[in-house]
Amino acid sequence: MAFLKRDHVELLLGLGHTGPTASFRWDSTDFNATVQDTSRQGDAAISTLQWDFGDGTRLSGSTPGSHRYTNASVYQVSLIVTDANGKESRAVAQVQIVPTQTRSGESVGDPTAGLNLGFDLSGILQPVAITFLTFGMYVVLTMVGGAISRAGWNMIKPKPETIRVRLKPRDLTRAIEEDSAPMVRLPPPPA
Repeated sequence: MAFLKRDHVELLLGLGHTGPTASFRWDSTDFNATVQDTSRQGDAAISTLQWDFGDGTRLSGSTPGSHRYTNASVYQVSLIVTDANGKESRAVAQVQIVPTQTRSGESVGDPTAGLNLGFDLSGILQPVAITFLTFGMYVVLTMVGGAISRAGWNMIKPKPETIRVRLKPRDLTRAIEEDSAPMVRLPPPPA
């Protein structure tokens, strides 16, 4: 009977391989910011670093050193670190650029790292659409069926014959006399 070694079980379950941890320090003086990578590797060596300075400037590679901003503001600087196993980590910092002042700080782990922020509404919209279409078809078929039923009933229901007769008063009297039973005339009472 073969036994699995612990590292084989961890590999099968996706355990045991820790990814890198991205982090950096920053210092700003006037319009210049200096960043220093303080990331830690996991089980594999760090292969790439991708920097975004929040002003449209993006760099790949090792620590870029200093970056010059054109405006005083607060910029979100981010770092994405990827290791040889393909695992990545993100860190962000709010870098403050204030003329004639020196500021510094450290990054924090990106709370959105690993989150899929895309919305897949197909699981919701499809049943809703099917429900509305089914209800709509029911309404249409009910109306069409009712119209067909009325039309069919009008075709098969018995219709009384319509006769238009113009009777003159004397003809009316004669018709009444013909339809009524003959009257028996009794002799007049004795005087």
